Amino acid sequence: MFKVLWIDDKFKELESLADNADDKGLELVGFESHQELVEEINSPRFNDYKAVILDGIYKENKNDIAAIDDDHIPLLKSIKFLEDQKSKGKRIDIVCLSGNADFKKVKNKEFETINKIPIFNKRNLKRFGSENEETVWEYLKEICESKADNDIQEKYKEPLTLFEEEYLGNKHKERVINILKEIDGPNFSEFHDLNSLRKVVEYIIQKLCDKGVLPNDKGFESQSNSRLNMTKRLFQNKHKHYILTPNSETIFSPLLKFIYCSLIDIIQDGSHAGNEMSLEVDNYVIKNKSNNYISKICAFQLLEFMNGTLGLMKEIENYNEVNFFKTKNIYNEEVVVTLEAPKNGSRGVLLSNEYGISTKDKDLKAGDMIKITESTDAIDWLKNFGCKYFITKYHKVKNTDF
Repeated sequence: MFKVLWIDDKFKELESLADNADDKGLELVGFESHQELVEEINSPRFNDYKAVILDGIYKENKNDIAAIDDDHIPLLKSIKFLEDQKSKGKRIDIVCLSGNADFKKVKNKEFETINKIPIFNKRNLKRFGSENEETVWEYLKEICESKADNDIQEKYKEPLTLFEEEYLGNKHKERVINILKEIDGPNFSEFHDLNSLRKVVEYIIQKLCDKGVLPNDKGFESQSNSRLNMTKRLFQNKHKHYILTPNSETIFSPLLKFIYCSLIDIIQDGSHAGNEMSLEVDNYVIKNKSNNYISKICAFQLLEFMNGTLGLMKEIENYNEVNFFKTKNIYNEEVVVTLEAPKNGSRGVLLSNEYGISTKDKDLKAGDMIKITESTDAIDWLKNFGCKYFITKYHKVKNTDF
């Protein structure tokens, strides 16, 4: 729904006209005078309006008893005022919606100003003296949509720069603009398209992989985990095969990594249905359809991640070689061990001397005997258990196998 400022001293008597506009997705906000037009444009409410409708005849001041019909002075003043606002950065399109076309007869140079704006007939809603079947509502809807796009691009100019050709390309720019229009609108709490957010993040990560900022091989993803999850693991120093190099801190700041991981937790959970998701974001959104702020929070996290990625892209222009990650040491020594539970009772991990393994998605329990065929240096959380090695490949064995 687009808000349109409507100046017509008879607007209260034209309820059917406003209802007709409402059916077309336009909310007409009516006032009777030029003075009130100036007040609205000079108020913070200006940003709520996407277009202005002017009648041919209306009051100059809100306390006037009747409209001024002499030479359409209020109309001319309003047009001049709105044209002057453009030089101050307040651009807004104008249409005239009148019951007669007398003022179209050019009487002097000032009236040429009126003839420069689209003039529609209040009776049939079409342009005076034109065979074009386009109605004033169709015309307004188009310019309102265009202004909404332009307003968003201006407001979020910096992060949207990321989708210029010199950086990541513009494939998902329109998708991001549509997301931002939703969260900037009056019904932002009803927006819950986390899947669109996920697609944008996937595109950004894929581009960073393509440019060599992140790993781009099969070792960086698996059948059960996407690049999104693998990037999160890399940022948290939990990836099996890769670690970030010390110089990566100059482009992947701790805050940027935190924002990314938090964003991924929510949009990955919210992009899939079912109670099995740990955060149950989808269930939350369903229960709070008209009153949820999760999606808006995620959209702003996406903007912050876009800002950080843009800074990253500008930063690496100064690098002769991009090397922000490296392969972990891989050990292929075969070792048979019996797994034990941690002494502190922690779940989700099994240990054996210097070795450790996460039990997530694995059919393993304390007492199982396994043959380790591949391991890497222990990731941070395993080091807390005194481990030096992280088990990456293994198979179960029995005592009878020896």
